[in-house]
Amino acid sequence: MNISLRIFLCCLVVALLCDAEVRAQLPVPIEQPRTFALDLELGLEHSDNPGRFDPSGPDETLLIPRLVLDATRSGRLWQASANGFIEYRHSIDNVFDDEVRANLIAQADWMIVPESLTWKFQDVASVEPIDVTAVDTPDNLQQTNVLITGPAWQIRPSEPWEALLDARFIHSASDEIDGFNSQRLSGSARLLRRVAPTRNASLGAEFTDVAFRDSPTDINDYQRVDAFTRLTSVQARTEIDLAAGHTWIEPDHFQSITSPLLRATLDWRIREESRMRLSARHELSDSVRQLRTSIDDIDLPVATNTRLPVGSEIFELDEVELGWFQTFERGTWSIVSSWRDYAFEREPDLDFREIGAAVVGNWRLTPLTALLGRLEIERRRFDADQRRDTDYR
Repeated sequence: MNISLRIFLCCLVVALLCDAEVRAQLPVPIEQPRTFALDLELGLEHSDNPGRFDPSGPDETLLIPRLVLDATRSGRLWQASANGFIEYRHSIDNVFDDEVRANLIAQADWMIVPESLTWKFQDVASVEPIDVTAVDTPDNLQQTNVLITGPAWQIRPSEPWEALLDARFIHSASDEIDGFNSQRLSGSARLLRRVAPTRNASLGAEFTDVAFRDSPTDINDYQRVDAFTRLTSVQARTEIDLAAGHTWIEPDHFQSITSPLLRATLDWRIREESRMRLSARHELSDSVRQLRTSIDDIDLPVATNTRLPVGSEIFELDEVELGWFQTFERGTWSIVSSWRDYAFEREPDLDFREIGAAVVGNWRLTPLTALLGRLEIERRRFDADQRRDTDYR
């Protein structure tokens, strides 16, 4: 709870500082991109079997006040954005304990030397399962937080050739799983070539040292090296992002792990009001690394339901996602399907696969009122006992 509240308050402070930055340092008013929205919601939720007991257990009614934040600020020396919510879930029937949940992605860039040296602050707070093989009862959920900060240096940013150097300190913590609590130091270097005004090619490498704070020994600590090449292209109707490389992981007390690194994303705008997105990847990952990639999706709605395995385990992730997005005069709708395969390097009993689909609609009744709906299905299969779980929402 304290972690979540601190994150949320920090976002508010950053937004106000950025607004002050614009007014204090720009003698002549100029147009700056800035939005700041705080929505206060009050919800009532009822479930006929919140613990998913078999046979069915007691009913439960929840009163849920929620604060939703959507903020973007841009000053002369600051850029900041945040997207997410914090909510308090009060059980009227006292079936489960009251709890606070927060899903929030926030980042702020301090431009020490404009277009050259930047110090980045990033934070990802989310609610994840304690045991990924168990159902998502309130007793099986925990708050996690990943804080990322460090400098980024652009060398010759206006030339066809550009070098990017950055360093990051990453601190992760969770309410229940000690194996998630780690400190990481990483550094990366990339050489980028502007092949054309709309195409970039780059070579890069990243080194990461991982130390788990709450482990009595350094048995899970490791060093990781990633080397990759990347090509991006932005055209009138298509955007392509391709990356390929290799990953080497050297644990302090176990055998080395290596695997190819492959990522591909295609955005195709079929018409002005509709587009399709296809993405796929194969990589070595862990729970902290997965949450860190959420920074790239800061403009998207923060997911309220996830099944991320939380801990120190390294897994090989294969993922494919296909989505269709449509806009019309008074709203939007989308359908997204996904498939993921988690293969754990040292704990094969934890292996599982999941497939899911979600249909989301948003219809604006009036300029200030909208009707939203979401239909979702997820199915998981665990290798250890060949068990299948299916969730409908």
